[in-house]
Amino acid sequence: MRQVKYAMIVILTMLLCVSGCGDVDLLDEVGQRYTATLSIKDLDQETLSIDVIQSDCDGTPEDFFPVSAAFAFAVSGTAAGVTLTSYVIEYVPLPSEDGTGTIVMPPILDGPLTGGNLGIDIATGGSAEFEITCMSVDTKEEYRRKVGWIYCSEDATCNSELQSLDTRISDLEDDIDTISDQILVETDPDALQVLEDIKGNLIARRDELTLSYFALLYSFAAVPELQEARYRIRITLNFEDTAGTDQTVIREATVWLGNFDNC
Repeated sequence: MRQVKYAMIVILTMLLCVSGCGDVDLLDEVGQRYTATLSIKDLDQETLSIDVIQSDCDGTPEDFFPVSAAFAFAVSGTAAGVTLTSYVIEYVPLPSEDGTGTIVMPPILDGPLTGGNLGIDIATGGSAEFEITCMSVDTKEEYRRKVGWIYCSEDATCNSELQSLDTRISDLEDDIDTISDQILVETDPDALQVLEDIKGNLIARRDELTLSYFALLYSFAAVPELQEARYRIRITLNFEDTAGTDQTVIREATVWLGNFDNC
C-alpha cells in the first residue's frame, strides 16, 4: 500500500516539475533566474517517511534525530548574485486515512517556524548546497502526543510495572556487586566455582529483565487509529540580491509521519 502511495507522490512531483513547479516557487519566471531543489532526510537518508516514534531495538533505543531539508540553490548567469538570509518552515496537514479506512485531518503542528542568519552568498552563475533542520525532535514529540501515541511511562498502570522492573534490576546489580566482592577474596576452588555460577545466573537474570524493561519503556499504552499521516513541509527561503531587493523561493515536500522501524 505504501509503495502505491509513494508512486503517486513521485508521479505528481514529476508532473508539477514539468509544468515548472509553479505552485511551489514564487519566482517561476521566464528564464528561471533563481531555482532551488529540496530533498528531505531522516537519519541522513533521503526519504518520504519520517519516523516520529522512538522504539526499542532489542534493548537499545532506536536512533532518533531531527529531520533535515537539503537544498541546492542556483543563480542563473543573467541574474544578480544573492545572499540567503533566513527561512520559514510550515507544516500543512493533509487528508490521511486512519486504521478504520476513514479519511481524517492530522493535528495542526506549531508554526510557522522561523530561522535566520543563513549568510550564504551565491554569485551570478553560481550555486550552493546546504541543509537546515526542518523538523526537530520536539516537533516529532508534539506530533506523537497530539495524534495519541502514549508511551508506557506516560500511563500510570504501565509505568508502575516499569518502576517495578527498574527496582528489580537495581537489586540484581547490588547482588552482582556483592558476589563479585566475595569472589575476589575466596580461596577455596569449590566455593569459588559456586560463587561464579551464582554470579553468572544473576547476570543472565539482570540482562533478561533489562531487555524486558526497554521493551516496556518503548511500548505503548495507547496506539492511535491514525498511524501514518500526510503533511506538506513548506519552506520559504528568503534572500536579498546584490541590488538590495528582497525575494523568496518556496519549496514543498509531501511526507508521511509514522512509526517507521530504523533498527
